[in-house]
Amino acid sequence: MGKYFLESMKHVHHPEIKEVRGQGLFCSIEFHKPGSGKLFAKESLKHGLATKDTKDTIVRLAPPLIIKKEQMNQAIDAIRKTTDAIFK
Repeated sequence: MGKYFLESMKHVHHPEIKEVRGQGLFCSIEFHKPGSGKLFAKESLKHGLATKDTKDTIVRLAPPLIIKKEQMNQAIDAIRKTTDAIFK
């Protein structure tokens, strides 16, 4: 499931996303704009996704090891919605 998650995350294209990286289910998104990590973490809660901002431009994602593909797809959709919402 980790490979699926990382590959799916790499297909979440947005001009403000600088890089997506990770190993297994542990993944991070780095943004170009300063302050984006904290902003993303706050906004993602509105879309049902708990994340952790690290540094100024990075957010961490660590889904449970027992996550199902359907739940993973919901998380990826929430990531897209969150990114679109904060970078209107």
